Amino acid sequence: MPVRSGEHGGFTRLVVDLPGEVAWQLDPQKEAAGYLLRFPDRGFGFDTGTVFDRIGTGRVAAVTSPTPGTLAIDLACDCVIAAQLVGQRMLAMDISAADQPEDTEAATAMPPQPDWASLPRRPDPFERLLVQELEAALPTEEERAIEQAFAEEIASAATYGLLSLNRRPAPAPAPAAPVGSSDATVAPQMHETTMEDVARMFLDRGGADRRIRLNGDRCLPETSLSIGDWGGEGSYPQQIGALRTRLTGEFDRPHPETVAALARLYLHVGFGAEARSVLDMADVPEAATLSSLARIIDDEDAGSGVFAGQAHCDTPAAMWAVLGAEPGAVPDEVNENAILNAFESLPPHLKQLLAARLSDGLHAAGATKAARSVLARVKRGIDALPPDIKLAEAQIDAPEKDVTETMAQLEEIAETAGPETSAAAVESLISLAAREDRPVAPGMTELASAYVTEYRGTEEAAKLWRAHIRALLSQVRIGEALSEIATSADIDAQTRDDMRSEVFRALVTRADDVTFLRHVVTDLRPGTADSSDQVLAAAIDRLLTLGLADEAMAAITQLDMPASDRMRQLLTARAHLGLAQPEEAELTLLGLQGDEAQALRIEARLQMGDYAYAADVYSAEGQADDLRQAAWIAGDWQRLPADGEDDPLSEAAQLAVQPTVVPDNTLSATGALADEAAQSRKTLRALLDSTALSPEAAN
Repeated sequence: MPVRSGEHGGFTRLVVDLPGEVAWQLDPQKEAAGYLLRFPDRGFGFDTGTVFDRIGTGRVAAVTSPTPGTLAIDLACDCVIAAQLVGQRMLAMDISAADQPEDTEAATAMPPQPDWASLPRRPDPFERLLVQELEAALPTEEERAIEQAFAEEIASAATYGLLSLNRRPAPAPAPAAPVGSSDATVAPQMHETTMEDVARMFLDRGGADRRIRLNGDRCLPETSLSIGDWGGEGSYPQQIGALRTRLTGEFDRPHPETVAALARLYLHVGFGAEARSVLDMADVPEAATLSSLARIIDDEDAGSGVFAGQAHCDTPAAMWAVLGAEPGAVPDEVNENAILNAFESLPPHLKQLLAARLSDGLHAAGATKAARSVLARVKRGIDALPPDIKLAEAQIDAPEKDVTETMAQLEEIAETAGPETSAAAVESLISLAAREDRPVAPGMTELASAYVTEYRGTEEAAKLWRAHIRALLSQVRIGEALSEIATSADIDAQTRDDMRSEVFRALVTRADDVTFLRHVVTDLRPGTADSSDQVLAAAIDRLLTLGLADEAMAAITQLDMPASDRMRQLLTARAHLGLAQPEEAELTLLGLQGDEAQALRIEARLQMGDYAYAADVYSAEGQADDLRQAAWIAGDWQRLPADGEDDPLSEAAQLAVQPTVVPDNTLSATGALADEAAQSRKTLRALLDSTALSPEAAN
């Protein structure tokens, strides 16, 4: 969220636009002179890059975001901050000296604005009156210019819905002068004009298109956005030519009304750049709205322009707000009916031009039904769907369709569409493959690489680069992915770090042993994995599974975890066992509970030769198979459970515990002894057969 600022004489203002009704709190900092603005349970980020473009450092020393959802305001003076909500989505914070009264006349938000004083103005009676009053009160030319610029900035802020007024009762009228008195006619005095009067008089000259509701809830009216009605009779070239011939009048000065009409016609046709060009010719009252429409039509607007925050409106402004939203920005409230009605009123060529983008915006906002409705409306009467419509439809239907079918559809679009739509299809295809753990065709990987080069330096570059890395990972080309990350200096550091973590996760979970061992030592280092060390811990686990206890122990020392961390203790105990250090492993496990810790503790005792301990644990937990093995090794024949007549271990155990009886010299006793010896040989033979090694294991 951008943090805006402005100087207001007696105080400095910081403004944050909220995404909706969210909880916030502003508290003094405990260890520094300043305040902390917190949004509990919300991980907002803040853009503070332009805070000091319009203010100095006399009151505010620094504005930073130490953690997600927190904005730190460091003060450079003995000041206090007063915060208030303006409407539901604007939080204004005023910084002033602790002993200075708050200026209740100030506008509640003054974001960075263009230099309105430098723009050409049309004189009107109010401005002449204002100049006369200022000349009487402020004798110098510089002071008059300051006052005039300030008044115009207030009016401009109100025009764009950024101003709310504190209403105060007007002063009681002065008593009428006696008849015949020289003061019978009194000139209007500036102190009798309220701030609301000033704003209204400035707004009146802009027409209905520039009006706002003074309660802060601003929606551009339908009459200002009826783009479907802006076309006239005859062909477009004829209409454009007729307007251009009437564009200028005496002294070659453009007529504002004709300029506006030509701009509206260009917008109706879909020529955004041409509309903006003609609007530069004259001071058109509705220029801000028309220019914003032109940028949206040309897909160049980020942040909706004058339509920001109007996705909830009952007018066509809701549709243009969704179309002009920044990539990834999702409106809190979307008026689906108003959007669909506005889309239906567009001329057919604009429907086809805007349908895919509008559908994407609605789908991102969770209005999937409305997104499908937009595509259904534009498909009427079209024999061959344009690629961008096919792409939007595939993206919406992806959760409900077979993954293989969706990937095939996206691959077809990527191979047949123009560069812009093809690049978007490649990015969608690779993202879907990554989510579903599916391989990507080599051709798509190379196409993604080509688009990374083609779109270098644009807003799409990071998404396409991320898709290229994921395509390499789908083919387990770990080395190429790491090399690409190391050489992509034009990609922002955060994106590169995120993708490096994905590469390492793929290295640990998907790469073969040779590839894993090749990169784990040279490339996997603390700080390169994600902050929880999950990747590095998984790599250590794999090293232990491969029997590389020395390398695992060395890697454990690099973990950014306290020695008491459970994961670190378990890994350390496993490494000690791999190094045949059972006593150290058992010490590491002190205080740990759970099945994994118990299994490691038993293994440590087995390495120390304490098979009786293991047998006790197995017996208590009812693990018959493990109990048989431990009791057999411990020689605890009495505890060895019988597991059927054909169990060699049980039969051998019974043989071991039978008492030795010296027979007499009778023939029958001698025969019984021979039978017993034969049975013993049979038992021992079965025992040897059950424990014999296979030829592969023996080799």
